Amino acid sequence: AGTYKCSATTEWYKTDGTEMGKSTENTTALNYAKASTATLTFDKNPAEVGDTVILTCKVEGSPMPGSPNITRTAKDVSTTLIGKSCNFRTAIAKECTTTLLDVDLSDNVNYRCDVSNVIDGVTKSSSD
Repeated sequence: AGTYKCSATTEWYKTDGTEMGKSTENTTALNYAKASTATLTFDKNPAEVGDTVILTCKVEGSPMPGSPNITRTAKDVSTTLIGKSCNFRTAIAKECTTTLLDVDLSDNVNYRCDVSNVIDGVTKSSSD
């Protein structure tokens, strides 16, 4: 992506050497988009009761996707988890983590990572 300029100079003259004209340059913007992707990983899988588990949501896309959300779904109720920290890995990748402390059987539910691309507004999920 970026702005590109094409310049070509052509000059023409009368037979007596007087300049008659000059060409101009053309500028155009080139934009591209890479679809957003979302991947959710667990540092312990399976985990045992009492463990600490780190969930990592890695998102990529161009332009940079918005901030991802890690969501937990239990009994058809979805909750966005708090306490996440995000790191910009590259210009097109971001990684966010959430830590589950002292896990128990109630933590054995579905988790997903969601992210939206600002270009088209489409939300991608790690479960897609």
